[in-house]
Amino acid sequence: MNGRDRVIRDEIHRDILVPASHATIIDTPEFQRLRSIQQLSTCEYVFPAATHNRFAHSLGAYHLAGRLAAHLQEVHPGLLSKDDEELVQLAALLHDIGHPPYSHLLETPRVYATFRSHEAWGRDILESPNTAIGQAVRATLGEQRLGRLFALMDGHDAHDGVPIPRFMKEIVSSQLDVDRMDYMIRDQA
Repeated sequence: MNGRDRVIRDEIHRDILVPASHATIIDTPEFQRLRSIQQLSTCEYVFPAATHNRFAHSLGAYHLAGRLAAHLQEVHPGLLSKDDEELVQLAALLHDIGHPPYSHLLETPRVYATFRSHEAWGRDILESPNTAIGQAVRATLGEQRLGRLFALMDGHDAHDGVPIPRFMKEIVSSQLDVDRMDYMIRDQA
């Protein structure tokens, strides 16, 4: 199925449009593993309908980032370059790539002797030239834009002397970012 734009049907956001270059990232084994990581960990044992996964949530955050970027372009033309619009979407798509099984439940020093945050694990997965997702992201962005993506995901103010606007960082990581916007809707559904 690689090589074509896609429409992914989501129970919350309806149709999520995915260009072919982003579909190659979604098709990787590393991204597909998010299908088996429950968004709410073990909550389904108390709330049987709480079975949605990190895969659907990541797609939802990606979709919301795209909608927000498109709206910003409509209201403030030229505020966000096409490159930065794509980076915001990909940062939202990839924000949970490093989650372990059972998600935050096991992400503690007591459980893992070699504790690292899911963000650190995710960065390792994305930086590695030996992972399919690392290769796909590199092929989509190239090295320079990959560095800017990591700087955005890490909340840096600039990359290679080029500022990263605060509003871009807030779309990806803030008190009301696309991650929270999606899970607040998805978790209550």
